[in-house]
Amino acid sequence: MNLGKIYPFEVKLPKGSGNLPKDSKVKADQIRTLDKRRIIKAIGMLDDESLVRIESALKIHIDIEITS
Repeated sequence: MNLGKIYPFEVKLPKGSGNLPKDSKVKADQIRTLDKRRIIKAIGMLDDESLVRIESALKIHIDIEITS
């Protein structure tokens, strides 16, 4: 599957990451919230490296300076 261009505020997640059925991307420019009571079941978990990349993409999108 062609995901198109991956911008700095997006993160590519390959098929299988967190039990995803196909290549996907996290779009930090399309943040949504859900009431946790609406979540029926967990389908998977992402590894720490993916979570760090997602956090960085969120910081880029909302313009928070990243310090290490």
